[in-house]
Amino acid sequence: MNQIVGHETILALLERTALRSTPAHSYLFTGSEGIGKKLVALRFIRQLNCPEGANDPQGTCSVCRRITGSNHPDVQIVRPERGSIRIEQARGIHHFFKFPPSEGRWRICLIDDAHLLNRSAQNALLKTMEEPPASRILFLVTSKPYLLLPTVRSRCRRIRFGALSNQSVAKVLEEIKQVSPDESFILASMAGGSVQEALRLDNPTFRDMRKRLIDALSRGGVIGFGEIMGLSAAIAADLDTARDAIRISMSWLRDLLSVRCLDEESRVINQDSLSVLKDLSERFSPRQLLAAYNELVATLSLIESEINVNRNLATDVMFLRLTRLLRNPDPKGDDVFGELIP
Repeated sequence: MNQIVGHETILALLERTALRSTPAHSYLFTGSEGIGKKLVALRFIRQLNCPEGANDPQGTCSVCRRITGSNHPDVQIVRPERGSIRIEQARGIHHFFKFPPSEGRWRICLIDDAHLLNRSAQNALLKTMEEPPASRILFLVTSKPYLLLPTVRSRCRRIRFGALSNQSVAKVLEEIKQVSPDESFILASMAGGSVQEALRLDNPTFRDMRKRLIDALSRGGVIGFGEIMGLSAAIAADLDTARDAIRISMSWLRDLLSVRCLDEESRVINQDSLSVLKDLSERFSPRQLLAAYNELVATLSLIESEINVNRNLATDVMFLRLTRLLRNPDPKGDDVFGELIP
């Protein structure tokens, strides 16, 4: 998907910089996965070297097309190899920057997934960044800037990309994948403002898992032990599946809280289950729903941690606790808000 969605303020800023020919020597583009950081960087690179300047806003000239096709001698893109960016690749960037631009105004290197630079590679890269040669620009594109050395981050002009709106992501799904408006809104909401994530979720496996989870959660604590263990084993198959399942469950509990406490249907993510949510909203107290939501948050943090976790055991415990929390009426009912608000 090569379409840039959103980020109008950043695009305008970079376009002005390109027209004035006043770029920084190093940029750090940060933000969530799949929101268009690299696409914006490539557009900026085209604008910097485009001979047509403002007369070619779509980047259709031969120079822009060669940059897009990774076929321009003054533009290099460095990507991870076998899960990391090694010192040899960093030294290659240093060698690339030894030479002046051969065709364009700027000699540019873009490092994709820059957080995968190992420590040796980052230290080697610092030699280039500490004394940047004229007419050279370095781009670091990453969703995890905290994995970069502070000395690397401090030498870059940082451009922070916010998450895209659900409406923007949903529109892309409708235009590219012909997803229905209701379903595109659900996928966009689950994707956290990432087009790439929304496109990943648009598959039959995710839809089937969502249906199974919502059916189980709708029955509260009335779930057999065998069904719980089977569902737990299915979602614990891999980290992405477990993460998706927990986020689906979180969205369902969030929706129940919205209907139960706020009575705002526009806030509901699972719009295709609105009638069910309304019927269930009075069955559970806010205290129960918040406790169940906290259980999901804790499990998600656990399986995403760096420690060695038995994922299946973690989801077993999660479902058993959810069943216990939602099985019986809460005698204190709505008093939870009296405790939360001083």
